[in-house]
Formats: sequence, structure tokens, C-alpha cells
Amino acid sequence: MLLTFECPKCSGFTFVQSDGFESILVSTMGAYSGRSWLDVHEGSKTHTLTVKADSSWTLSVDDLVVLASTPSGEPTISGHGDAVFYVPGEASKAKITNRGGHGGFFAVEVAPTRGGRTDMAVATVGGYEGTVPFEGDAVVQVRSDGDWTLSPIE
Repeated sequence: MLLTFECPKCSGFTFVQSDGFESILVSTMGAYSGRSWLDVHEGSKTHTLTVKADSSWTLSVDDLVVLASTPSGEPTISGHGDAVFYVPGEASKAKITNRGGHGGFFAVEVAPTRGGRTDMAVATVGGYEGTVPFEGDAVVQVRSDGDWTLSPIE
């Protein structure tokens, strides 16, 4: 499943939590707009979502099939903030960069569409640049408070 959460006028602590495997879906200060995956781990079933925010917010849950497909062989996928996207193809590595602000947490998780375990390709604080093992034909979740890029390498 795909969770999309927006709170454009939030100014304090904003938090979205599930009772499923993924648990903390959003944890930030101030305005927020982003996506998170939900129940991608085998056996995970979310029944309840809890939202804490100091302003009006919107939340939607959709099937992952609504994800736009990144064209196979696309040289670079880029974005800002939290995102979920589909990467087709047979990449074996990915070059990843993060220009996050304020020393925030940066993570890239990869869930192969053919099954198997979800891989935490990157988990760090602050800026990042490196090449990591990457299984193509996957759904990817990025957590960042800044600009990031992901370049699949076959």
C-alpha cells in the first residue's frame, strides 16, 4: 500500500504511526508533504493509523499500482523529501546522493517485486554519496529532508 500525507500549514511536531510492521511513517517538524509505503513486508497488516499534527492535514492510502513507473534505463531519479517509486529493470547497483538539510536522517529501502527480503540500502544522518548493491525491478522508499538522487547501474 502507498500512504500519501500532507500537512502544508503544520508548524510543530508532525507524526503518523501505523500498528503494522512499518510503525513510524512520518516524523518531522513543520510542514510536510510526502509518501511512505505501508504493509510491504510479508505478513504486515495495518489496521490503525494515528496522526498527530497541529494543523489541517490530508491522508490517503492507495494500492502500489498507482505508482508511476520510472522508465527503464532512466539515468537518474531525483526528488525532494520522502518518496516511493517503482524502478524497473535489472540494475545490480545504484549511485545515491542526498543533500539533506539540518543533519536529518536519510534512508533508502528497496523491496524487490519478485519477492524476497526488503533491503536497507542506505541509513545515515546528513549528506550522503555512494554506490550500493541494488536489486532492480523494485519499489523504492526514500526518507530525506532534502534533495536526493538515485541512479540505477546495470
